Amino acid sequence: MQSCDTYMLSTVLSNTTFADILLSCGISNGLYRIPYGGRHIYGLSSRNFTTLAELLERLGVEYRRHTVDSLASLGADRLRSVLVSVPSTFVEAKERINTSCIMPAFTYSTYAVSAVEREEVFLTVLVGNTENDLLEKSLTFEQMEKISGLKTIPDFQPLSILELTRESPYRRERTLEALRESLRLCMADDIDEQDGVSFFSGRKSYGFLCDLICQYDGLHRVVKTLLYGSIGGGSMFFHRREFADALTAFGHDDRRAVSDLRGAGNKWRTLARILSPGIGGESINQRGALEEVQAIEELELSAFERILRSAA
Repeated sequence: MQSCDTYMLSTVLSNTTFADILLSCGISNGLYRIPYGGRHIYGLSSRNFTTLAELLERLGVEYRRHTVDSLASLGADRLRSVLVSVPSTFVEAKERINTSCIMPAFTYSTYAVSAVEREEVFLTVLVGNTENDLLEKSLTFEQMEKISGLKTIPDFQPLSILELTRESPYRRERTLEALRESLRLCMADDIDEQDGVSFFSGRKSYGFLCDLICQYDGLHRVVKTLLYGSIGGGSMFFHRREFADALTAFGHDDRRAVSDLRGAGNKWRTLARILSPGIGGESINQRGALEEVQAIEELELSAFERILRSAA
């Protein structure tokens, strides 16, 4: 399954290849720990960006922010350049939005705007690999306003409406810059703590994930669901196979690094399958899960080091 954000961006941009978009997203092995409702929740991060606006700036794309009201005033020609970033869970739960709750939101989806009619916005999102896997959704103006007013954790804007206005000329070095930055973070072995939120990276993230697996059977169902969803959200292979394909398309010729990344992607998928029964209350194969994480760590850190060396 392709990432909806990279695919939807590629349909709007003309100077930037699909591979450049994917590599500019960066790659991440980070893990969030966030206090929520008297306990901690956890989410894994597969890519090194948090908002669509951040990614556009990294790609050298200028944009204009819109409110729901200003979106309604745009003609069809300008709507073709508008993207909406919002967690897909909020779109699916549009009839049950509760603005008094703080909502967990680790994974955002990017939608194209196909039409605005009678105070309703019609959206298109990719849910597979090709344009045949595009899905139509809709939100009323009222529902979009409610989502915009939600408080989320991590504390990001829950709904962004961005009109892409100007694309800079292509620069290969810009993609390499983003790639190097994300790889350095992946190897930083760091814990960043701000306002009670902890972000683990490098070897510390794999180690903390192993600690979580050892406690997994005793975790609250919501905690398990969010952790599991952060592994599978947007990509069946934790974006590793996509990233490996993008490296090849970009001209990276280290076959071992590409192979290791693809292998890590397969193991992330296996890990998700091991964790899945735990959401329903079953005991998981803890030993099998730990072996997968240890293999992922070995494959990824080797690949990250080799790619960083070649991108220097």
